[in-house]
Amino acid sequence: MTHVGVTKLRSDAAEIISRVQYKGERIILERHGKPAAALISIKELEFFERLEDRLDDLAADEAMRESEGKPLISWEQLKADLGL
Repeated sequence: MTHVGVTKLRSDAAEIISRVQYKGERIILERHGKPAAALISIKELEFFERLEDRLDDLAADEAMRESEGKPLISWEQLKADLGL
């Protein structure tokens, strides 16, 4: 993975973005020599978002299984319990 300083990003943004967009390169952006952010392609971002959604679905399924047979409470009761 390539590391690029923020100063270089400012001067070479178009070229760096092209590397990410067309070559699929992952770029770590550094500020003061420390990793600060990453540039990835839209394709990879969409993949990670789908993965995150799937993990959320699995967690929700697990929570539903854990709650089976337990008494339900109303929305009003939940708000009251939380002091809302």
